Amino acid sequence: MALMKFTNHAIQKDKWQTMIQERTESGLSIKAWCVKNQVSEGSYYYWLKTIREDSLLQAGTLAVTGGTEFAELSMNPLEAKKKSQGVCAVIHFKEIELVIHNGADPETLETAIQLIKQSC
Repeated sequence: MALMKFTNHAIQKDKWQTMIQERTESGLSIKAWCVKNQVSEGSYYYWLKTIREDSLLQAGTLAVTGGTEFAELSMNPLEAKKKSQGVCAVIHFKEIELVIHNGADPETLETAIQLIKQSC
């Protein structure tokens, strides 16, 4: 039974990924697209959230704790000065702002850009 639920979820997720992509490419607002395609906004937002969370989990950037936690990060002062020697680029997309500093880690940048692509 659990395998059947997982399979159904995977099928629905694939279907909704396609639908969300179609909505994005249509240029319509979410509300207008949902009305046009006879889809409830609640379902649309549920699957958008589910797909985003799954993407973050796959990227390793969302803990499976179910909650939000913050941790203080510290860096060697000499290393911090070296890494904060200016902003290399700022990317604005929808309500997302990605600030890239000189010396940014390439793997972190790749993950951030992939997450932005997936939010399209």
